[in-house]
Amino acid sequence: MRAPLSTPELAIWVALGAAELSILALGLLRHSKRELQFFWAYIAALFLREVSWFLIAGSSAYYTNWAFYFFWTSEFALSLMRALAIGEICWRCLRGYPSVWHLTFKLLAGSACLLLVWSVWSVLQYANWPTKLFYVGLQRFELMQAVLLVLLLAIAVHYAIRLIPLYRLVLVGMCLYSVVQVAINEISAHSLFSTFHWFDAIRRSSFELAAIIWVYAFARPAPAFADNPELLPQEIYDQFSPRVHDRLRALNDRLSEIWLS
Repeated sequence: MRAPLSTPELAIWVALGAAELSILALGLLRHSKRELQFFWAYIAALFLREVSWFLIAGSSAYYTNWAFYFFWTSEFALSLMRALAIGEICWRCLRGYPSVWHLTFKLLAGSACLLLVWSVWSVLQYANWPTKLFYVGLQRFELMQAVLLVLLLAIAVHYAIRLIPLYRLVLVGMCLYSVVQVAINEISAHSLFSTFHWFDAIRRSSFELAAIIWVYAFARPAPAFADNPELLPQEIYDQFSPRVHDRLRALNDRLSEIWLS
């Protein structure tokens, strides 16, 4: 059996569980789970995993092989659910901007594919070393999410896309958590002091901060759905469309003359 948790560790565990339950409760009260289905499912699965792992850690099963595989398999499952939540928010934020959505989808999909190939190549080097395989695989997957989140937020800022507070804060919390994990993973991999407890303390603190941001995001009032960009009324479009078409044709003819001259 594992040694009992210290008072600070137990307090952190209880605080995180309370934060996760608060997000679930606020999501139900605000019906936000209809908007962020994957994120809400991620928080629910995370809470169930934390409760299960708390029970396992306090029993004789802690040092068994199935506990080891349960922990790492659940970590990958949670990371995948977080990635799906990122994709869902991306679609909801950009679906009202068709041109930006097509460009963003190609950019994010291309980046994800390249990072995924690199991740698989890195992991296969440890095919005969399960502990390292899981650890490196999770690191690479975390890096992929961090890159995609930074790209998504950069695109939103570049195109001045208005994100409702709920979506923006959820993305900021995810980005903060992923970036900190990537930084700590990189530092610990090249540090002689990688076993010090303060690395783990920083990891937990980053998730605590992300959880606080998510609780605040769900607690504050927000529109039920993201606002779509306002479109011109059909009568105004019909009035100006022929003029725009004529000017574009004239511009095209002029460019053709320049090209042929």
